[in-house]
Amino acid sequence: MTGRSSPVVSGGGAPQRAVQRGEKSGWQQRVDIVARSIAAIVGGYAVSALATALLARVLPTSKIEAAIGPATFSFVIYATIACWAFAARRTWPFCAVLAVIGALLCAMLYGMPRP
Repeated sequence: MTGRSSPVVSGGGAPQRAVQRGEKSGWQQRVDIVARSIAAIVGGYAVSALATALLARVLPTSKIEAAIGPATFSFVIYATIACWAFAARRTWPFCAVLAVIGALLCAMLYGMPRP
């Protein structure tokens, strides 16, 4: 043997190496997935709805075109946010950025004069 002990004999193995690398345990991964899912579903819906309403108000087209165009584009926004939720390295900074985007869209939407 080369001086390295077997993970089975030393009591180590994959879980011990994962802890050394700073990886999350099983329940922490589950909580992270649930948090990302909730952020993607709720936050994605809120941001896409606010973006749709804002675009519908600012587009210089007829009322029906201003409603259909942003509504179609909202699917792209929602899918992008859902993919981004699971591509982000950390969950809570993603949630914070999503909240800031939602707050900015809300401020822009409700800060505009009504037609």
